[in-house]
Amino acid sequence: GSQSEGASFRDWFREKDIKDEWVDSIEQDSPELNNFLKQIKSLNSLEGRKKNKHYLYNYCYLCYMAIRLLEMKRILKGTGSIYLHCDTTMSHYIKLLMDIIFGEKNFRNEIVWKRTLGHHLSKGMDNSSDIIYWYSKTNNFKYNQQYQRLTEDAMKKKFPYIEKETNRRYTHHPLEKTSNAYNIGEKRIIQGIEFITDVGWIWTQKTFDEKLKENPHCIFWTSNNKLRYKRYIDEYEGIKIDNLWTDIKPISSTSKERTGYPTQKPLALLERIIKSSTDEGDMVLDPFCGCATTCIAAEKL
Repeated sequence: GSQSEGASFRDWFREKDIKDEWVDSIEQDSPELNNFLKQIKSLNSLEGRKKNKHYLYNYCYLCYMAIRLLEMKRILKGTGSIYLHCDTTMSHYIKLLMDIIFGEKNFRNEIVWKRTLGHHLSKGMDNSSDIIYWYSKTNNFKYNQQYQRLTEDAMKKKFPYIEKETNRRYTHHPLEKTSNAYNIGEKRIIQGIEFITDVGWIWTQKTFDEKLKENPHCIFWTSNNKLRYKRYIDEYEGIKIDNLWTDIKPISSTSKERTGYPTQKPLALLERIIKSSTDEGDMVLDPFCGCATTCIAAEKL
């Protein structure tokens, strides 16, 4: 019912959209940033003046973003993170802009999100991904590792055995690896029996003792008396999420989430970002709020 419901937007900028006070503020507060923007303006002028009446698009857009990113850095906590979503059209410019403002050492990762199944171009390679840049303000940033859960059937395949003593489902992994060849010939006393490795132990004697004290059933014996250790399904958190996100699907035309906003992001995307870099009770800001997906995700969490 508000005036902004289903609001339209445009993603290109002209010189008249850039306020003089923005340029003055950047010039006074950040000489390095000011120099970068001047170089972009000069490059745009050389390459685009004759081809496009909006040839300063890149410069104008970066000015618009720069003044806002400076403010975002100012209010960001030392333990906080900033995630900036963009497409491949401007991602390379944005990376340089954020390196200057937040510092190259505070670049954490480039997340690639597969946002669509493709555009089915008649010629060329489909572009199905967007970029999300993750930066922090300091090296003292919060990070909570996220995991992708497997389906029930996939979990049963991954943990095919059932421990008769406890009825726990498990799989098993080797206790000897060639990468630990430095301790070939060392002995381990396991459940009162002495073993000598000709490959290399992955656990010290102390670790064996601690693991067996905690769980006397944790060792798996193969048919030829090789030792392996058990990993249980109830201790498995899932597949560690890395910087390639292919499991969060775009919002379909029939989705209940859909509001009609043109660049709406899935709730699951913002939930993952929020859970990765905040704890309950922390403050989350989305200065480009769109249809409020971030607010809903934060409230939900």
